[in-house]
Amino acid sequence: MLVRPPYARRPWLALLLLCPSLALADTPAKLPDVEITAAAAKQPLPTTTQTDAQTLERRQIRSFDDLSRRAEPGLNYNRSNNSINIRGLDRDRVLTTLDGIRMPWLNDAVRDVNGGLDSIDFQSLSSIDVVRGANSSQVGSGALGGALQLRTLNPDDLLGDKDTFAGLIKNDYDSADRSWGLNAALAGRFNDTSWLLQAGGRKGHELDNQGNRDVLGSQRTEANPSDTDQHNLLFKVQQKLAGGHRVGVTAELFERTEDMDSRINQGTANYPRHYDTRENNERKRLSFDHQYRAESSDSLLDWADTIVYWQKLRREDKVDATRAGTLAGPFGRNNEIEKTQYGINGSLGKQLGQHNLTLGAEWSRIEAEQYSGGYDACPSVLVPPFPPRPDSTPAGIYFSCINLHTNQAEMPKTPGNLYGIYLKDDIALSDTLTLTPGVRYDRYAYKPKSGTSGYVLAGDSVMLTENKDSNWSGSLLLTWQAHELATFYAQWAQGFKAPDVNELYSTFTNAGMGYARVGNPNLKPEESTGYEVGARLGDNRLGGSISLFDNRYKNFIDSITANEEDYGFQPGEFPTFFEVMENRDKVRIYGAEGTAHWQFAPSWQVWSSVAWAVGKDRESKQHLNSVAPLTGTLGLSYTQQHYGADLMLTAARSRDKVENDGDFKAPGYGVVDLTGYWQPAALDGVRLQAGLFNLLDKKYWNALNVPSTGGRTTPQPVDYYSEPGRTFRVSASWQF
Repeated sequence: MLVRPPYARRPWLALLLLCPSLALADTPAKLPDVEITAAAAKQPLPTTTQTDAQTLERRQIRSFDDLSRRAEPGLNYNRSNNSINIRGLDRDRVLTTLDGIRMPWLNDAVRDVNGGLDSIDFQSLSSIDVVRGANSSQVGSGALGGALQLRTLNPDDLLGDKDTFAGLIKNDYDSADRSWGLNAALAGRFNDTSWLLQAGGRKGHELDNQGNRDVLGSQRTEANPSDTDQHNLLFKVQQKLAGGHRVGVTAELFERTEDMDSRINQGTANYPRHYDTRENNERKRLSFDHQYRAESSDSLLDWADTIVYWQKLRREDKVDATRAGTLAGPFGRNNEIEKTQYGINGSLGKQLGQHNLTLGAEWSRIEAEQYSGGYDACPSVLVPPFPPRPDSTPAGIYFSCINLHTNQAEMPKTPGNLYGIYLKDDIALSDTLTLTPGVRYDRYAYKPKSGTSGYVLAGDSVMLTENKDSNWSGSLLLTWQAHELATFYAQWAQGFKAPDVNELYSTFTNAGMGYARVGNPNLKPEESTGYEVGARLGDNRLGGSISLFDNRYKNFIDSITANEEDYGFQPGEFPTFFEVMENRDKVRIYGAEGTAHWQFAPSWQVWSSVAWAVGKDRESKQHLNSVAPLTGTLGLSYTQQHYGADLMLTAARSRDKVENDGDFKAPGYGVVDLTGYWQPAALDGVRLQAGLFNLLDKKYWNALNVPSTGGRTTPQPVDYYSEPGRTFRVSASWQF
């Protein structure tokens, strides 16, 4: 998509120095101006970088993995838990929003099934902002590692100021998963009414790795064969009204299905040849928004934004297998987890002399539920759980299969309410000094329902305990414009995150197999205090940025190995393992990030970036596996009016310090990518692109994508978790 980023005023200072890759985006013959959005009305934090639609297109970025490797090296996507990682924190500790709406992270802690954040089609995005560091008062609760702010296309992104009809068609192929994608967007304007319809589909197969053992079972290193099918639909209608008002309606649907021949689960006595799985991710959204931009400085407000929304995320995981042996016959599982969310966000701003005030509030209600269904060849005779417990009820455990826990919910249906109100003030102390204090109040309450159908612990009053709390978060930012080409800042900020409902109430015990994973309804919310200093230097020819940060966390929620008797169970009842959710008292993550760029000739530019962090539990002295090793990029770009190319090196240091003795110590690596584009002068709006990735066919591992095992060996040999070898990607698009 060829659009100009919607951030005006001084993009070379506010964006380029923080993300030099933006300077590498090619400049098309015509770039439509777009309407100023709410994000532009609010001044971004100095820790914010943006990847616009031009960079997404030129870098051939269609996933979070691509974004991390070719645009935002300080950001990572963890495929082992399907979450965003910023500054060593992932899962729901990174606040992810889409058009200002929170994207909940789905987490079935019992079965290690996660997702939700991957239910996004990058072809529907117009920009991505990465806000680094904990700052709940200005970004929102949940932003302990930072925030990822995604924005979808608006009609004006295609139409510009004058066109009444426009469109884009794009087709691409990626050899990494042998997938084809087709996307199209149409937009129109009639008087003050505009609309946009964007649709896309993609079909492909398993993501390649560099394993070479095509065998069945636990020694397999090749990826499991799979077929994927993805669809998305985005529709927007916007109406401009008199007085600077605009109202809009957005409807969105995303669905992705993966059918897998799970050969790592075959070749055993129980499952010799047949073990198929299906993973289905679905997201639906309906929202109504109102935007106000004052037409004169005499207005009561300078700007205001409101969005009312409904959203549902659902993940379903199925197993269809044939078992052999004494229990020969069909075997199936169907595990579901979903979160339904609705709420309202609002913010407004006003310039009063030396003060630029922003006031905002949000409320959301979320309902989470989980269910495990299935069938088996066991005799259909129900007996109480083994061994009998006075506070338990029969839950579908079969006499001949004490390991079968199905047709039940391990978590009660749990509604929760989250409230937040915040205020910040950009105070101009002088022509060069700005002081920005911020404060936010958050409150949440989860109340599980006692009548949840199929809930295995429905009679356990402890697991139905309400969890609620509140907190004040503050921040203070000092910015000094020492020179037109030099800005320095120092920041103190606090963070706050409520526990996830699965961490509180999701519990699974299997005494027959000797293991248990137990939730904790008494968890405390996580809190943080962080300090950061940094500088942005130079211009679009020569410049860079640097930042140093130190964050301290308390009540850090994690799964730990514990003694059964401390939680009301009998000693030795779960000899295999007993894990429980608990608050770690003290955790620290500190590090540094930097960027640099130099345009040494009219069409040539070299650029680099680096991210380094260290994370430790301050009591146990354990290193956190969620913290990526030192990572950097080095790029060389050549740009002409109708063609250009980028040569990029992404390198990472080895991870030799791990959380547990048995965890994988990923070696360091260096990977080279080459991309290029051509816009034929004779074909207006046509763009051809190609990319060759991992040019030298390097065998390497992203440390975050190898699952942490708590000291146990990984389920498969480490080659199974290796990254793709040499791959290519080609695309053709037409914008009209």
